[in-house]
Amino acid sequence: MNKLYFKDISGKKQWIDLSLVSVVQICERDQIYRIQFCNADLYPLGSYMISLETKNSVSEELNRYFNAKATLWDHE
Repeated sequence: MNKLYFKDISGKKQWIDLSLVSVVQICERDQIYRIQFCNADLYPLGSYMISLETKNSVSEELNRYFNAKATLWDHE
């Protein structure tokens, strides 16, 4: 599945199509995190404020997705 679902800091459900994402940046300030998704040209696809718990779960999902994608590239 290419869609990543998560809740932003206000509790609103968000999603991003990971097949379009090449760069993910996570910044922290006062225990509030901002996650930004960009494509290969570094064009922003979305930027969201998230909690620590969401950052941790999103980070796990991103690692799983991109590690699986890298494994596929190794076998081609």
